[in-house]
Amino acid sequence: MNLNNDCRELDAYLSGDLPAYNHAELHIEECPTCRYAIDQQQWIDELLQSPERLELELPSVTILDSLHVSLARRHRRVMQAACGLTAAATVLIAVGLVKLNRQAIGPLKSEGLGVALAEQTRAPTPAQTPASFVSTADAIVVPLESTSDDVTIVQVYPTTDTERRWRLEAVLSTNL
Repeated sequence: MNLNNDCRELDAYLSGDLPAYNHAELHIEECPTCRYAIDQQQWIDELLQSPERLELELPSVTILDSLHVSLARRHRRVMQAACGLTAAATVLIAVGLVKLNRQAIGPLKSEGLGVALAEQTRAPTPAQTPASFVSTADAIVVPLESTSDDVTIVQVYPTTDTERRWRLEAVLSTNL
C-alpha cells in the first residue's frame, strides 16, 4: 500500500486541526483505506460516549473477587510495612534520647575509675581536738581519727579539675 502525506494526516483530520484549504477531505473520499480508518475511529468515539458501553462487557464475579483479594493483600502488606517502619523509628528515637541523656549527665563516676572503699571512721571525742579542714584548688583534705596523738591521718579527695588533669595525662601517656 502506498501512503502519501494525506494518509498520515488522519489524526489531524479527526481532531479538526487541518486548515480549511487542505485537500484531505478529497483524499479521504478517494482512498478506501483512509475512509475505513475514519469510519472505525468515529464508531469507537460514538461507542465510548453512548450509555450502552456499560452493557458491552461486564467483568465476571471471579475477576472482581480476585481483584478485591489482590487489593486486600496489597493493603495488608502496606500496613505491615508502615507498622514495621514506625516500630523501627520508635526504637531509633528511644536510643537517641538515651544517648543524649547520657551525654547531658556526663560520664558516670565508676566509668574508668577504680572504686575505693574506706573504713568507717569515728567522730573525734570531746577530749581530742579535731584537725582543721583544708581545701585547695587541687584537693580537699579531711582529717581522720588516729589512735596516736603524734600521728595525723588525712583523706585526700582530688577536685574535679585535678581528676580531669589526671585523666588527660593518663590518655597522653598511653598514646605516646
